[in-house]
Amino acid sequence: MHGPLPVGVIGLGLIGGSVALAYREAGHPVFGFDRDAGTLQAARAAGIAVDRDWTRWVDDVAYLFVATPLPTVPQWIKTVAETARAPKVVAELSSVKRPVIPALETLPNHLTPLALHPMAGKERSGFAAADPDLFRGARCAVVPVRGQDGIGVAEPVLKTLGMRPVVIDAAAHDWAVAVSSHLPYLVAAVLLTAAAESEAEWRELVGPGFLDTTRAGAAPWEIFEPILRANRDAVQAAAARFRRRLDEVLDRLERDLALDPLRGAASVRARLTGPELSDEG
Repeated sequence: MHGPLPVGVIGLGLIGGSVALAYREAGHPVFGFDRDAGTLQAARAAGIAVDRDWTRWVDDVAYLFVATPLPTVPQWIKTVAETARAPKVVAELSSVKRPVIPALETLPNHLTPLALHPMAGKERSGFAAADPDLFRGARCAVVPVRGQDGIGVAEPVLKTLGMRPVVIDAAAHDWAVAVSSHLPYLVAAVLLTAAAESEAEWRELVGPGFLDTTRAGAAPWEIFEPILRANRDAVQAAAARFRRRLDEVLDRLERDLALDPLRGAASVRARLTGPELSDEG
């Protein structure tokens, strides 16, 4: 970006709040809106210019980020399209793209669409968990809209937030995050609820292995439940593959056979955490 540009954020939870704080820290004027009065108060204390009526500032910003809960994103995009008169980039940050891209494609010509999914997060939610450095070094899915790859539009945003782009279409994105994000949450959450039903005194012997394995399950259910539902076909396919693998291992265990299907797990993990995925990569 050449000099400070005003930015607006609708939805000041973990993701939207972190975007707002990152832009504020980078020296850009930031306007924000959230339906929660406590969130607005906290954002105001952090230097965000908040207003209960976002239409008062929407034509003053060059970038408008929609970071509301997934089920509400298409309607918010439609509302912005009907309200905003001045040219700007309208970026949405949802974690499932197929339900959202059609709304972006209907934006009028003076509003430039941008579909991003920052691959960063925390188990905590809300503005209190927001962090201006949340995205630094993380990868960001850039999903093409209207046949354009979006990199040119996304580049200033990625630079400000410190992210690296991965261009991917909406369908491929949703299948990918079903494996890399949604299935891990599902498995971790099920493991936690299953463990809670155990009659053994397992809590006294919980160590890093259990806590690391179930970290994703600590994410707020009210956030992930609509995500799983929106991406149900991809999640079901990923879960079916996981279940087949698990059934194979359990069958071999029952028959006292070598657990060969698990042999390659460590090497898969090593490739995910290797130097090619470091911040310098």
